[in-house]
Parts: sequence; C-alpha cells; structure tokens
Amino acid sequence: MRFSVAKDDGRRVDILYTMEKDHRPERHGRLEFDREGESWSGIEAGTVLYDQAQAYLKSYLNWRSRSAAV
Repeated sequence: MRFSVAKDDGRRVDILYTMEKDHRPERHGRLEFDREGESWSGIEAGTVLYDQAQAYLKSYLNWRSRSAAV
C-alpha cells in the first residue's frame, strides 16, 4: 500500500493510494478526510485500507504539526 497527500487545504486532506500485488499496481483511488467532521469519504471503516489510511493520516498530521513548530 502506498499513500501520498494530493491536497491539504486545512479543512480537508485528499490522499491518493495505490494497492500493490506482486510489486504491481492492483487498485488505486482517492480518499478524502474532513478535518472538521473527523470523517472519511471514499472508504469503509473496518477495512484494511481504512486502518492503513488512518495510520498514514495520523503520521502525516504529526509531521505537519512538528514542521509548523520549527
């Protein structure tokens, strides 16, 4: 699974993802996280994609807050 932030406007974070199998892309898409509502669109809770996207988002937001403090 690979993730990257496509857009972060302060209200929402758009994340692109690619799922790989045997080192080849198998599935890809865009996820959207609403910061105010703390909710996702384009993803179902309880899935592996959801859990990994949550972990990536948490890491990204921690990195952003540390970068802003410097």
